[in-house]
Amino acid sequence: MTILSKERLILFFIASLSLFVILLYLFFLSKQQDLEKYSVTINEFNKIINSKSLNTNLKIDKLYFNNIPLFIDKENNMFYSLIENDKKAYKPLVKTGNKYKIAFLNPNINKDIIQKNIPLKMIVFNEKEYNIQKIYITTLPLMSIENNKVYFYDNSKNYSERIFSSLCELSIRGSSSTYFRKKNFKLKLLQEMPASKKLKKFEHSFLDMPKTSVWFLYGEYNDQDKIRHVLSSKLWQEAVKETYYENMGFECKYIELFIDGKYMGLYALGYPVKPKNLNLIFGDYLLKVRRWADYKKINKNNFKYFNKKISVKYGDNKNAFNLLIDYIYTLT
Repeated sequence: MTILSKERLILFFIASLSLFVILLYLFFLSKQQDLEKYSVTINEFNKIINSKSLNTNLKIDKLYFNNIPLFIDKENNMFYSLIENDKKAYKPLVKTGNKYKIAFLNPNINKDIIQKNIPLKMIVFNEKEYNIQKIYITTLPLMSIENNKVYFYDNSKNYSERIFSSLCELSIRGSSSTYFRKKNFKLKLLQEMPASKKLKKFEHSFLDMPKTSVWFLYGEYNDQDKIRHVLSSKLWQEAVKETYYENMGFECKYIELFIDGKYMGLYALGYPVKPKNLNLIFGDYLLKVRRWADYKKINKNNFKYFNKKISVKYGDNKNAFNLLIDYIYTLT
């Protein structure tokens, strides 16, 4: 085969592949319709209900708004996260993965129904039966953890990866907070090594926060306003960004969380404080209080008590102990 023939063959292959991609895109586009086209009035809605029998097993398990799959919980409720500053998000193109017909009762997505948490009502039906599913609208990112896998939908305007998934390990975090009805969690991202099939830690950045393999999920159970972690981290970031640099120390951002198909509610997603995030140098110290301590008991003759209550994350233990004692004496 001549060089010219090879070049023609390559060009033909590229052209065929491009045509296939275009046709595939047009095919999926043709399957989508404006949300408004599925709209029915209350009279039409009731007519469908009155002419058919209820079957709660009749459901849509795959629904796409603007080609993004909606999250679904154990109760068959669906959750749609609006893309930040995107007007098209309020009037999405709809596509289903089922053979059943669907209709929406006056599907007007607006700020009022979002603030009041009023779901869209979707009726799923065939010739004889019907069922009603609800679609909740949110302006927050969504995270689902199930079967040691995490799925994350980033709805931010300047996203790095719209849909992210990874193997993971989830555990309950905290001490006294483990007794709360709404738990705090520690999420560890993992990836499988191709050769050994063993799992190792895997670093990833959520919502433009620094890359790390360990993430904290704060349920804010004892904070009625649900603002402590997010507000305090924003104040900290504002305070240090002019003097030091952005993403220094600690940061939290809101998400909505699902675990094993159950909607867990509003959570604050954050990362642990690490020496590298604080840009620590020789002579600096980072201490972590593991348990509430009686600081009157921390003295030069009680180093064991210090080690039991406080861990040194950066710097020499003995020097940190002496510095802490000096600091405590200045307060008394």
